[in-house]
Amino acid sequence: VDVPGGGTSGLAVDDVEFSRTGPPPPCGATSVPTVTLATPGASSTVSHDSFLLGGTITTGGAPLTGARITASSAAGPRAASLYGVLVQPTGGTFGQTWMGGLLAPGTNAIAVTATNCKGTSAPALAVVRYDEIPAGTGFRLDGLDVVQTIQGSGNGVPLIAATANGVKRTFARAYLRTTGPSPSIPRITATLTGSRPDGTPLPGPLRVTSMNAITVDGLADVAARRHDGDLSLAFELPAAWLAAGQIHVQIEHILIDGVESHLPCEGCDNPFGNGQPATVTLHATPPLRVMIVSVPYLVPPSRIPIVPSQRHVDMLASWLRRAYPAAEVQISQATLGTLAAPPTSCDDVNARLAEFVALLGAQPAGTKVYGLVDDDGGLHFMRGCAEIGGSIGSGPTGSRPHGWDFDGSYGDWYGGHELGHTFGRLHPGACGESHDDDAFPYPFGALGSFNGDFVGLDVGDPALGIAPSVKSWRAGWTDVMTYCDREWLSAYTYDAILDRLCADAGGCPSLAAARRAPVAAPVRRGLVVTGSLALDTGRVVLGDLYTAADVTPTPAVAGSPYAVVLRDARGRELVRLPFGVRSQSDGAENRAVLRLAVPFAAGARRVEVERAGRVLAARGVSAHAPSVRLLAPRAGARIGRRLVVRFAASDPDGGVLRASVLYAADGRTFVPLASRLRARRLVVDP
Repeated sequence: VDVPGGGTSGLAVDDVEFSRTGPPPPCGATSVPTVTLATPGASSTVSHDSFLLGGTITTGGAPLTGARITASSAAGPRAASLYGVLVQPTGGTFGQTWMGGLLAPGTNAIAVTATNCKGTSAPALAVVRYDEIPAGTGFRLDGLDVVQTIQGSGNGVPLIAATANGVKRTFARAYLRTTGPSPSIPRITATLTGSRPDGTPLPGPLRVTSMNAITVDGLADVAARRHDGDLSLAFELPAAWLAAGQIHVQIEHILIDGVESHLPCEGCDNPFGNGQPATVTLHATPPLRVMIVSVPYLVPPSRIPIVPSQRHVDMLASWLRRAYPAAEVQISQATLGTLAAPPTSCDDVNARLAEFVALLGAQPAGTKVYGLVDDDGGLHFMRGCAEIGGSIGSGPTGSRPHGWDFDGSYGDWYGGHELGHTFGRLHPGACGESHDDDAFPYPFGALGSFNGDFVGLDVGDPALGIAPSVKSWRAGWTDVMTYCDREWLSAYTYDAILDRLCADAGGCPSLAAARRAPVAAPVRRGLVVTGSLALDTGRVVLGDLYTAADVTPTPAVAGSPYAVVLRDARGRELVRLPFGVRSQSDGAENRAVLRLAVPFAAGARRVEVERAGRVLAARGVSAHAPSVRLLAPRAGARIGRRLVVRFAASDPDGGVLRASVLYAADGRTFVPLASRLRARRLVVDP
């Protein structure tokens, strides 16, 4: 190319033309491609326009030249190219990737094809049903438990802070339900964040993702969800979050089918009733120190000693870490000299352990020594025993399931029972054991009751093949100090062992301060108000109102428009209690349950429930209390297959009377058998 002024540009241009089209390039493929879908499955359902796509493509011997996905529905087909994005010329595995923008509400037929130089594959087929979430749907967080071994609905069981040498695995359990028109939404997961009460982020990960996916429905029964691990979202809190002090955890995002939802969530910030962030406190506590001493013995004429396997030792150590109230469980191992014959008495073994301990150097305060005796396949079972409030105990181990324990070792909970004795714990007398602990609060040795609704959580041990599990007293789980099946630590036993651990180590200051924290003091006479409040209409339906001794008042909620007011005969205000409400779904109305207690004023003649000064409901106060007299059964009467309760009741004011019949298995903790009775007779099945 000539350039003005001389020289050339250094470019050369050539143009080659052909007189006719030549043959196509040679194709090295031996077949068309083959497509296999891993996800979605043959039939699946999603709640929004997105589904998980993944699978494999074999090329047929030549590079792929295309790949395509089509979703066909009543609204027509929608297609997208996968080539060069999810699918490469070399084929192989593609996905797992969320595909959006292809689905229409209803049934969608999914087809994925791939092409090489020899042609296009047969389609890989699946069906995805898109059930669109109705407008107005939302979520509500009804509660969030932080649990290490066992917890109540108010998070009242103390939590153990991590130490430099140990962490007690800690889980948050979130109880979600739907609000609005959608009855249920499947495949729900969520993320959880944590902070200090002032909003300062916790060290470590900013968020954690739930370990499970659940179906969330509109049922307002929180207790049912607490007792079923499949009905709550579970999050394991990072160790970095578990330093001593207060923390606040809350739901950050809810995900549907793995995609972040933008539906509103009431209460996901996990507030107290007064709107402040709900917190839990992690307490610095001492370590649990246990020396596990294997006790070998001979079965003549064999000279090979019977000795517990390392798995039995590991199972006991793991159970103590999961169940006992300590972040740091210091386990040491030792072995006694071989006994000439199988031990028949734990007293003898404990005496030998005492001699063994006397030969050791000084041990840290509170160290427990536990002898472990293999039962030789059940042939030489030795019943266990331990010092009450002491430091030495022993017991058997083996692989027998005992009808409920199928993890290959019963020595774990059995050892937990005997070591419980060394912490001063006694038998409740529920399943054939002696009745030594009159203060045990739950009937039949259970982990809880309707009056003390505690739910246990075994965090599991992956190294030993033990999966996490919920321990519900409704499913028959009992306290470790019983002889019952399905043993775990009740909150009562957990607290008592923790107190003894602290006492042995000189105290746990933050825990002691927490237990001295001020609470609402019971008043000599209080008024109990029950009923329901329809938030949409303001209609209040009052249930029973009654006075009782030693009632703990409901905490006042400053700034709430709702209040219970007591007035005298001239209408003057005597008592006012502002209270908060929590809505719940009940048919077509948005209801709040009223369960309130206020100090009762002697001159009160009218009880009102108000909202912003407007009376929603009221009831008069009669001049006299009714009286009741029990006619049957009489004291000392024998109880047969049925129990007939008869009573007489009267009211000087001539009011309509309703009665409640209550029962206490232990003579102290009463639970209702029936309420709002108009009849004066009740037949009870014992």
